[in-house]
Amino acid sequence: MIDRWRDAEEMKWAARHWAARVGVKLGQIQVRSMSQKWASMSTSGRLTLNSELLELPKDIGEFVIVHEVLHLIAPSHGPVFKSFLYAYLPNWPEREKRLREAEASAFGKTNRVI
Repeated sequence: MIDRWRDAEEMKWAARHWAARVGVKLGQIQVRSMSQKWASMSTSGRLTLNSELLELPKDIGEFVIVHEVLHLIAPSHGPVFKSFLYAYLPNWPEREKRLREAEASAFGKTNRVI
């Protein structure tokens, strides 16, 4: 059985949990439809999550959340960012691959930015 999000509030709770674990402060968290991205993080800590994540397995959404939260300590996708990803989610490459596969099968596209 695939573990899915109950609702947007559960996904927001997970974002707060990960922010606390990483040691960063989130501002506003919103869940809304986004056509080009899975999520975004502002420099002020406002996290926006694509509502379509609610339709995907929870561990894939968790990867997107951790990815965005880590941008508060490593803004670019360089080696430092990837080392943090490996530290917090050692299997992140597999989760990212499954995100791309789910994106292609469920939504017919594979070009969304994380």
